[in-house]
Amino acid sequence: MQPTNLQQALKVIITTSMSVDKALEDTKITPLEWAQIAIKSMQFWKVFKTIQPIYNDLQNLDDQSRQELHQWLIHEFDLRNDQLEQTLENLFRILLEASEIFTSFNPKK
Repeated sequence: MQPTNLQQALKVIITTSMSVDKALEDTKITPLEWAQIAIKSMQFWKVFKTIQPIYNDLQNLDDQSRQELHQWLIHEFDLRNDQLEQTLENLFRILLEASEIFTSFNPKK
């Protein structure tokens, strides 16, 4: 299965977040770790470049797709702080549910 634009955008956010989390393991970020974070962050331009296809993917999600996307995120996202990880996963679930309301204002093409 080919990842959607939405999944690719989320993957960029996930990998960058996990890089920062790993770098903070010793409570400080070295110049090498800053460079690694910067390299991963450079992928954010792809997110902005594909914002319309990402929005289209979001509009085309049905209930099952939303659940699958949430499960995918849980599987991919792993932080050292399990409580923070759980909080962010729950926030993402809420945002997915809210997206159904926000995307319903524009008719699907």
